[in-house]
Amino acid sequence: MQNKATADISLLFNERHAIELAGLPAMIQLPSLQGFAKLVGRELNQARRFGTRPAVLLMDVEVREPLGQPVLQQAQAASLLDVLGARLRSRVRGTDVVARIGERRFGVVLQNVERANVHVIQERLCQVLSGAYELAPQPLYASLVSGIAKCECPRICASDLTRAAEVALGQGSIAAAKQGRQPANLLPHPAAGQALTSARR
Repeated sequence: MQNKATADISLLFNERHAIELAGLPAMIQLPSLQGFAKLVGRELNQARRFGTRPAVLLMDVEVREPLGQPVLQQAQAASLLDVLGARLRSRVRGTDVVARIGERRFGVVLQNVERANVHVIQERLCQVLSGAYELAPQPLYASLVSGIAKCECPRICASDLTRAAEVALGQGSIAAAKQGRQPANLLPHPAAGQALTSARR
């Protein structure tokens, strides 16, 4: 029987191994949303050079125990967030930029999505990342709230695009609170991430 450390490391290794096999860049660690806005600015400039338009996705993660209570031990929550972040990185394209903002927020710059339904991409990513994570000594559950903003105006600045995603995230949080949303009880099937690329065509 695996002990806690072995089980958690094994799950994280599997996710990171998938990243390495796909040749994807590592996740960027940022202390604040302001730092992420600067990253968005860099990617926005790159998109303009190639004549494409990106979208910004923000995701807040709540970690809960099997009975729905918030996780009090930070080490347990940190283990889940590490695995979730690695899974997120492996589910988007290599040209997309993924950042962890602070402790429980993730940001993604989705490049070249001018013809895509970004809300479909948003929904599918949330389905892939939400639910149960088999961490020792007990499974933990991730519940996500997300907001996305697509670059519709060629002259929009990075701070405005990031702010639009943050506003959408706030609206998602309000909607989730009204619905009394609970974490999913089942681990999403890994194949769910395979449909993300087709949603952008």
